[in-house]
Amino acid sequence: MKHIRTMLIMVMIPVMFAGQAKADWSRYKPGKMADIIEAHKETAKGLKFLFTADSFPTLASVTYLGKIRNIPEQKMAFLDKYLVKTLRKPEWVKLFKREIQVREAKQVYWLPVQEPVLGFFPKEVKTGDVVNLYVIWAGGVRIDKKMVWIFLVNEFNTKSESDK
Repeated sequence: MKHIRTMLIMVMIPVMFAGQAKADWSRYKPGKMADIIEAHKETAKGLKFLFTADSFPTLASVTYLGKIRNIPEQKMAFLDKYLVKTLRKPEWVKLFKREIQVREAKQVYWLPVQEPVLGFFPKEVKTGDVVNLYVIWAGGVRIDKKMVWIFLVNEFNTKSESDK
């Protein structure tokens, strides 16, 4: 199923990186979102928005908590600025409508997921499953005095898929 999903994504959008013609999942290095956040906490102090020039493509192992919701308005405003003004890809805004809740170690995140990818989630991932997410870091937005870090999910695989 992963191969069909990847082909669908490749047909629908080139890949979330300028200048690339096809998906290159090898760019995603195993790591933790928490490490990226820790490395940029100081930079974010006092900022309303933090847009990144380096997306740190990461293969993050997380636990899916089974919740999906619409992306909140303030987070969507950040994505609009990031995708339209920073990346100059306004057509990508429509790809992100909903987000999933996951846990990495003790930290819980809500992560926007490309709609074509999200369509496969209920079929392949159950609440409590460990899943590997191919994420890029977009930056962060301050909401209610707290920096909300934003990682975008471009693909996923289950632990059993990655063991093959």
